[in-house]
Amino acid sequence: MAEAGGGGMAAVVGCDEATVLRVLADSGIDELDLANYNAPDQFVLSGPAERVDAARDAFESAGVRAVRLNVSAPFHSRHMRDTATEFARFLDGFTLRDPAVPVLANVDAQPYAPGTVKATLTAQIASPVRWTDTVRRLMGHGDFEFVELGPGRVLTNLVAKIRKNAEPLPAPVVEERPVEPLPAPLVEERSGEPLAAPRPPSAAQPVSSAAPTADSLGAATFRERYGLRRAYLLGALYGGISGREMLGAAAKAGLLGFLGTGGLPLDEVDDRLRDLAGELGLGGSFGVNLLYRHGAPEEESALVDLLLRHGLDLVEASGFPLITPALVRFRLKGGRIIAKVSRTDVAAEFLAPPPERLVARLLEAGEVTAEEARAAAGRPMADDLCVEADGGWLSGTADLLSLLPAVLRLRDTTATGGHRVHVGCAGGIGTPEAAGAAFLLGAEFVLTGSVNQCSVEAATSAEVKDILQEAREYDVDTAPWAELFDLGVQARYLKRGLFFPARASRLHELWRRHGSLAELDDETRTQVLDRYLGGEAPAPAAAGSTPEQQLAAVFRGYFTRGFRLAVSGDQRSRVDYLVHCGPAMGAFNQVVADTGLHPWRARTVEAIADTLMDGAADHLSARLRGFGRAQNG
Repeated sequence: MAEAGGGGMAAVVGCDEATVLRVLADSGIDELDLANYNAPDQFVLSGPAERVDAARDAFESAGVRAVRLNVSAPFHSRHMRDTATEFARFLDGFTLRDPAVPVLANVDAQPYAPGTVKATLTAQIASPVRWTDTVRRLMGHGDFEFVELGPGRVLTNLVAKIRKNAEPLPAPVVEERPVEPLPAPLVEERSGEPLAAPRPPSAAQPVSSAAPTADSLGAATFRERYGLRRAYLLGALYGGISGREMLGAAAKAGLLGFLGTGGLPLDEVDDRLRDLAGELGLGGSFGVNLLYRHGAPEEESALVDLLLRHGLDLVEASGFPLITPALVRFRLKGGRIIAKVSRTDVAAEFLAPPPERLVARLLEAGEVTAEEARAAAGRPMADDLCVEADGGWLSGTADLLSLLPAVLRLRDTTATGGHRVHVGCAGGIGTPEAAGAAFLLGAEFVLTGSVNQCSVEAATSAEVKDILQEAREYDVDTAPWAELFDLGVQARYLKRGLFFPARASRLHELWRRHGSLAELDDETRTQVLDRYLGGEAPAPAAAGSTPEQQLAAVFRGYFTRGFRLAVSGDQRSRVDYLVHCGPAMGAFNQVVADTGLHPWRARTVEAIADTLMDGAADHLSARLRGFGRAQNG
């Protein structure tokens, strides 16, 4: 199979099989095969590369997402018959016994029959993967436990979707299979003796309400929705710090992380998404950060275009003070949104359906279809909300004790369309006690940020991690956020041994008091250009910008330079490192100070998650026992 070539594959997401076949027929494309039946609304086409591209255009014209996969050949299609024939000859040199345990083959969602192992293995090379029917056959046995081996949660998420949206098929039966290496078309009805249903695992002892476990914290429905082991998310870290290594490690651990796209050029985001989709798949094993772009809606829209083109349907929407057309378009195209909110009025907008005025504008522009608009009319803008209280890397006005209960009450009084919106929290989750307090307040999941950038998987420099490892909760300071520099929005940065927060704040003060670069006195201008910007030429101003906007663009160059220095670990300007960081980092360092996780080279994102979640469960159990003793005493 590695030697095969000359073709490609594309995933079609968000429609049923009948629609797939209709679009192919209407377009006159008959060289492609349905290679994968991944879910009731997800299929993969396979065939010659140029016809795959033609099919993508046809599906996009029909309002259906079609994403080219990063593969080298038209796998699981008629175009692999020569490879299958060669594989059959290879298998002739082996004696393969029948399975001792019933095994379902994806080629037809039936168990391997006696004497057909070689023929079935051979057939799978050039036949479609009928994953949907395979899971439906398992459903025919009754309830079952699904365990996915290896990195990622693609299959786990697909199983959850199939169980929710498809009916069981009769329990599988055994019968003789054809012995030729390429069997004739398979028929649905088969006869034979039924296999004994697998024995269900022994029922676990019910968990006492006084003894929570890390796996039981939060909402079970939230874990099921995203196929998670624990109600724990890894938030996006700016500039791709949460990249392929971190997201892959999270998926392997049964967790969910988000690619940090803020500050990355669109072509770099494109490359990263292609790599991630190829490694982790499109089944929801990771999400992507969608950042509010004040004054640059075209950049936000371009990122949405890119996400839809890649078939990525899950975003962490952050920094949005209002609902934007690009965000509504993503939602109407079938996208899933976990929205970070730091105010109840913004939470109310995400709990409501997409604004009618924006839907009408998108319909008029032809950016969405009437069918897409109708389908989303009764759904809230966000699938779930994450309350981002003061204590996170963005500085806010409300603390967790005030904001989380308020948003939970708002959610409970404004339910939309029968969809349950889960409410979780972020900001200051750096200790087991903080995580436990969040769950006790009613959070249905937690999201961590700062603590994950001091891990082996974080895509920042060892020099930055060395500093983060020794930070305390007071080693952070606020300064302007580059993305909303003009509005004076404040973010938190690491200040331990660094000048960046102080210098960034001074630049904002200079911007407030001067209307252009020319208004700065010679000494100040030289200091900014030579010391702060390292002698680098300022970025060219946008066409039509005012002198004040041009000055802001020059000053934002310091943020760009500081982040680049930090990621590269450049020692020449160490004091200018830009490191987004909240006090949770220092709090976590205190927790692990005398343990094997003190050095950052021992910190994986899974170990960090386990420290917080296992510790939260232990802390809550101890407190509940304490309350019980107090009542009894």
